[in-house]
Amino acid sequence: IAEMLIHAQAYMEEYKPVMAPLCGSERMYTTLLLLVMAHWHVSDDPCSLGDWHATIFADYCELEKLEVALVGLLKLRQFRLRVDEGILDRIRATVPDNGLTLC
Repeated sequence: IAEMLIHAQAYMEEYKPVMAPLCGSERMYTTLLLLVMAHWHVSDDPCSLGDWHATIFADYCELEKLEVALVGLLKLRQFRLRVDEGILDRIRATVPDNGLTLC
């Protein structure tokens, strides 16, 4: 989970200019969509977008709208979910050592 959150933080830093004009709920749901992207990148057995939609996004939008938003976010990253290791290391350094492994 920690590694997923670290990746999501890296995505959020990158998308900050895009997210700035969004209202509170749009910003929150966009952040959650970035978390979905991070989950897909670091998980060996990721949940489907349909599962995420049913659990978190169903009251916010239709699955088709979520798919469009996801593709838009992926386009901004040229469909690459990998994050530069230096950026990840910088973020990892800010995570308190609580005895849990980050990988």
